Amino acid sequence: MAVSLDNSVIARKDVFATAIDNELVLFDPDQGSYFGSGAVGDCIWSMISDERVVADICDALMEQFEVERATCEADVIEFLNALENRGLIKVS
Repeated sequence: MAVSLDNSVIARKDVFATAIDNELVLFDPDQGSYFGSGAVGDCIWSMISDERVVADICDALMEQFEVERATCEADVIEFLNALENRGLIKVS
């Protein structure tokens, strides 16, 4: 399922997350695999510990970072699609 601005997303509770040198590192115990991202990924991961609408994530990031709306939306969707493709989040 491709993530869109209207979807709700939530992080899987059994995925281990930590920040190392301003980078997010996720470990999926089911697959024994790691996934890494930068500081913005860490910010998004924190936001989706509870279910959240993708458009609301973009709104929150727009308040924290100086970025154009279209760029923010495209980057957030790309990041969430990568997480979803690895089974690290649930999308509804």
